[in-house]
Amino acid sequence: MYRQAWSAGIVLFLGWLALVERTPEIQAQQRREFVGHLGAVRDVVISNDQKFVASGAIDASVKFWSIDGKWLESYKHKGQVMAVAISPDGKQFASGAEDRIARLASGKKELGTAKFEGTVNALAFSPDGSRLAVGSVVKTPDGKGAGVIKLFDTAALKEEQELPGGVGSVISLSFSPNGSRLAAGTRDGVVRIWDVAAGKALAELPGHHPENNHVRYSPAGRLYAIRQDKFLLVKVYDGESGRELASLATLAKWCHGLAFSADGKRLVGAFPERLVHWDTATFKEVDSTKLTSPRTLAFTPQGDLLVITGGTPSENHKLAVQTVPVKK
Repeated sequence: MYRQAWSAGIVLFLGWLALVERTPEIQAQQRREFVGHLGAVRDVVISNDQKFVASGAIDASVKFWSIDGKWLESYKHKGQVMAVAISPDGKQFASGAEDRIARLASGKKELGTAKFEGTVNALAFSPDGSRLAVGSVVKTPDGKGAGVIKLFDTAALKEEQELPGGVGSVISLSFSPNGSRLAAGTRDGVVRIWDVAAGKALAELPGHHPENNHVRYSPAGRLYAIRQDKFLLVKVYDGESGRELASLATLAKWCHGLAFSADGKRLVGAFPERLVHWDTATFKEVDSTKLTSPRTLAFTPQGDLLVITGGTPSENHKLAVQTVPVKK
């Protein structure tokens, strides 16, 4: 009996020792830091192939990184960078800033710039990468401003189309999976759905928070919108009809991003101290993951989450990326 207990103890000790030896390697693989900005990061995105990251900060810099945290390229605006985007093929990246400039680049080559009347707050590439939507604002006599959306040919940032955006600046843009629809959130708290080819507004979804109505489409075309009012809701809408499908309680003060799984069966929200998982068939919460300062997220091909986190309030110029397992 003593020999069996002694043997079991040795096995447990060896197992613990092996785990301790592996832990630093696992952590090193899962968490990679991006250090280089000199001020708070305003926007950060992950490329579709999850090989690159682009970030923009209040230090007026845009930085392009490999997913392992290696700095690749950077350039400067003349004001805080408000929005960044990476083309679907990962070969181009765009930025918009308080200097009222939208810039498109490929590696070290600048492809073009576009001047706006107001701050550039939103960017989105079409699914085929041929067009770039840019959201900004123009002055109005009442001082509230009017949102404006311009669509450019990404070959040389040539303007092709303009859409009105509502009251106040356009702060979020998202193309539908087939590129035929464009969802735009503005500071009047309204999300508008556009038929891109016809240049026609198809639906208006009012009642959203004027500073936090980011919009995205799921792979199947379902639209989500963040509504941050006294109820702190995530609202989910049908991407074609605009019909409300669900109101999801969050009890969070802010939401930095949402992501649908590739099959559209799961929706995950990034909140200040956790990730919340919902089943899109029932819209019930199915999981919650504790995580400090998640900034943006994307599902990996394996079905886990690739999450970029921000630093502490005193180190909000730092970013890190890590993999978060998802319960299957």
